[in-house]
Amino acid sequence: MLKKYLKFIIMILFVAVFIGTVTALFSKGLHFTQHIKTISNFNYFLFFLPFAGLLTLYSYDKIAPNYDKGMGILLDNLDKKSNFLNYKMGILVFSTTLLAHLFGASVGREGVAVQLGGVIGKKNSKFIEEDRGIFSRISMACGFAGLYQTPLAAIFFIYEITKVKEKSKREKILYFLVGLVATFLSKYTAKFLGAHTFLVNLKFSYNLINLNFIFKILFALICFSFIGILFVQFTEINKRIFTKLFPNKYVKIFSVSVVVALALHYFNGRYMSLGTNLINESFSMFYLIKNQDFILKLIFTSICISIGFQGGEVTPLFAIGASLGIFLSYFLGIDPLLLAALGYICVFSSATHGYLGSSFIGAEIFGFEYFPIFFISCFITSRLNFHKNIYGKRIYEVDL
Repeated sequence: MLKKYLKFIIMILFVAVFIGTVTALFSKGLHFTQHIKTISNFNYFLFFLPFAGLLTLYSYDKIAPNYDKGMGILLDNLDKKSNFLNYKMGILVFSTTLLAHLFGASVGREGVAVQLGGVIGKKNSKFIEEDRGIFSRISMACGFAGLYQTPLAAIFFIYEITKVKEKSKREKILYFLVGLVATFLSKYTAKFLGAHTFLVNLKFSYNLINLNFIFKILFALICFSFIGILFVQFTEINKRIFTKLFPNKYVKIFSVSVVVALALHYFNGRYMSLGTNLINESFSMFYLIKNQDFILKLIFTSICISIGFQGGEVTPLFAIGASLGIFLSYFLGIDPLLLAALGYICVFSSATHGYLGSSFIGAEIFGFEYFPIFFISCFITSRLNFHKNIYGKRIYEVDL
């Protein structure tokens, strides 16, 4: 038994370093795509967005058919012994996500980190006689931790969006602690290699809390939950509508991308890519946030995801939530940075139907002294979303 645990620990720590290295490389690739567009005329890149979409679909069809469903494929194969998941999936999501960002698609980045972590973990779990599913889940968490630099949030987030088989209490504690060590190792590996850490110095006094403040916050939480639900529903509706209008997926992604590119150009590229520009403005120059930012970012991201661009939704959800928080602060008379922070985590909480991962994201970015507020807020928004989830049938269930 001891030999089994030692082998598991050694393997997962090795994989954690490897995943941290890969996520750092991906972060540098993302930074490069943003830098290129900054020093060049972004209009030229938007012109090629439809062709980037065609290349994305063609690459999946020729190299790895049936892998273009992203996180869904990964989640459905975590506990299976088949070799369906392989490095082709990791390489494709890595390259096609960079391609999407280079040419302006409004998508996220966590899909790459989590899928790469999952694939690397799945391939190396063949050396583990038992608990392969746990090994793969910790590897996915390492990808999230390396990219977002939030190791505590990573381990909780992964176990919220996946289902885990029953384990003994001793094994639960052991694997949880091993997972924490692995995610921290992945984080610091990526940080050492140049991954960016996003931190905000939030200043809020608990002395400001009164009955009026509580009612205003509850109203904001309802808004955050609604927007999370809206994103999930709108994406599902878009997928059905665009598939019905364009049965051929190549025609679909090209035709819709033409319209998206023109619309992004009209808004001067403000809603391209991750949405980090909106996040940075929300926490440093919130007066630059426009009233329509949150809804337009939601629309562009939902459309890009629904027609087949790779990357994920998490960072755009952060941007949508933060800019919505600034918008609500104008009416509620509450500190805009506090509402931006709550929006940042609560829209994500609503869209994923989980509260532990999002609560720890808030604590690791904005300060652990505010964890009680983050936990209560994320719990409320996640419970208000009627089990809607960007990851489909997966629902909140922690077993470790």
